[in-house]
Order: sequence, then C-alpha cells, then structure tokens
Amino acid sequence: MIASGSVRVHGGFLHHPEIAAPLTDLELALALKEDALVLERASASLVSGELELAGRLPLGLLPLELPPVFPRTRAPARFELKLQDVPLGELGYRPGGVSGTLDLRASGEAPALEAAALRADVTLDRLRLAIKDYAVETAEPSTIRVGGGVARTERFRLT
Repeated sequence: MIASGSVRVHGGFLHHPEIAAPLTDLELALALKEDALVLERASASLVSGELELAGRLPLGLLPLELPPVFPRTRAPARFELKLQDVPLGELGYRPGGVSGTLDLRASGEAPALEAAALRADVTLDRLRLAIKDYAVETAEPSTIRVGGGVARTERFRLT
C-alpha cells in the first residue's frame, strides 16, 4: 500500500505580519502522489499583482524517517514561479519613498534541500522603481542564473 491524498483550497486568504497586504483569491492544489509532494498549482492575488507557483518535492529529500507507505526515491525537487505586476511596497521591506512593480519568472531544481544545491534561472521581465521623484525601469528582460550557491546576473540595464 502506498499513501496518497490531496488538499485543495479555493478562494482562500492568507496574511503574514511581514507582508503588508494579504494574499487573496488563494487557489491551491497539493497532492501526495507516490513518492512526492506535488504542488500542482498555487496562485493568489497581492493587491494588483498575481503570483503562481508549482513544484514537486520528492519524499526522499526530506530529512526525516517516514513509514514504508511513503516510498523515498531520490529525484531533484523542482519548481516554477511567476509574479506579475507585484507591488514591491507590499513585500515587507519598504525603505521610505520607494515603490514599484515586478514581473518575474523562475524555474529550478535541487537534488538536495540545501541552498548550494539549487540550480535555477530567474527572468526579470520588468522592474519599475520609483524613489521619491526619480523613476527607473528595466530596458529589457534580465536573467539571473543560480548555481553552486552563487547568483550571476546577465543583462541588467535600467533606463
């Protein structure tokens, strides 16, 4: 016998003290499938922005002993993330007079649950920042490559 199950949330709400505005319209589809916890889809609104996340966490990566009904294969954890029109001022850290929005896509994998094991590509499609009377925006999409505990920026230009 192999354990399985699922959790679904529709129209949820989540507030954390470190985030200025709550996540609303929360949709979540999470399942335990064979040897992994699978986040089929998670999405939410943050003020005017949208967040989406999906991923797979093989149970073999968890640092705990599980009963035999949970097979423990060793495959990498994987994720995909998308942020669209996310207001930066709502994400917690907000120095005085700074506002803006962010569009970002990221995908990655990790063969172990350690920061140094993460390999990911992050595409910053658009960043708009306003600092008091000064405004800047990315001129083109920027790429950040993460691997071996190091993040490297490729193409980052503000206008």
